[in-house]
Amino acid sequence: MRPKTAALTIAGLLVVLVLAGGCSGPGVDAEDVRGGDVQAAATDHLSAVILVASWLSLLYPDVPLAAAVDLAACGDWEMETLPDGTIHVWGTLSGDCSAFDRIMRPDGSGALERTWLDGKTFNQEWDAPIQDGSVLSQACRDTYWDGTHLDYVLSTDTSTPTCTPQIWDGTATLADGRRMDYVQTRVPEQDHLELDLADGAKLDLDVPLIPPSPRRYEPDFAAGATGTFTSPAGVKQEFDMGGQGQRWTEWDFTSSDGKTGAFTLGDRMDGSGQIREEGRTVAALRWTSTPQPDGTRNMAGVLDIVAARSTEVTPSAAARDFQMDRWVKNVTELGPMPGF
Repeated sequence: MRPKTAALTIAGLLVVLVLAGGCSGPGVDAEDVRGGDVQAAATDHLSAVILVASWLSLLYPDVPLAAAVDLAACGDWEMETLPDGTIHVWGTLSGDCSAFDRIMRPDGSGALERTWLDGKTFNQEWDAPIQDGSVLSQACRDTYWDGTHLDYVLSTDTSTPTCTPQIWDGTATLADGRRMDYVQTRVPEQDHLELDLADGAKLDLDVPLIPPSPRRYEPDFAAGATGTFTSPAGVKQEFDMGGQGQRWTEWDFTSSDGKTGAFTLGDRMDGSGQIREEGRTVAALRWTSTPQPDGTRNMAGVLDIVAARSTEVTPSAAARDFQMDRWVKNVTELGPMPGF
């Protein structure tokens, strides 16, 4: 099934950049630096960070994809087989005591309803699988408590030992109708993600994977990750992420308009670093990620431009809107569950 989406904003942090005389140096005009091009580069960078952080937590959740029900903690569950062969299972889950009701029909189609103690709901429906040669595909529809819904097709090549590639191809639609298209392609060694945002921006991301355990994939942090963010204006930032241990530690980018950025990343994809142009530092940028009550992360920061006053920057509105991990992290314990 296709992963879904999620979540960050930036809350002002200031990096004071002290240069002799307060000027930008030869080759970079201070008035040009004050212009919107550096701020646009910072906005594009943060838009890429918010999307990548959201999808990484979605693709590689910290919790198991399928956890055993602890009957002692949250009650009980029941199962019945209906006359037509449909299997009906309902009850509560361990950990958060959410209630679930799942239908699995003989043709492979089904439905899932899940309700948390705070009243939030998740509903999923999946059609019967369709076989086309060695490729098995299944249409799925997910609806979240705030009206966001995902429509996608999950396909997999059953002729290979690992049943890959697996492809999730779909659309995320917010309650007000705004849409984002996405495609995730998974092979044993790598995930490739393509996002097309409502404002015309695009993100491509490649994440090398370590050999998976059953139903669990993890990024190979030491191998890094690469991607491209294309702004609505058509400016491209090619970026590289490096990691150590079990987290990402650095992010560098090179943009098609001649700027580069080098940043150090913290535990929650917080970061700080500099933006350069023509070999000279033109701005410093630092941002933090703060969890919000609605499940999003607020990522906002301050861009300190050389020879100009500090400017607050945030990711684009489209990047902030589609913070998919705030929904999916709450449903990974039981699903999504289309089953082939």
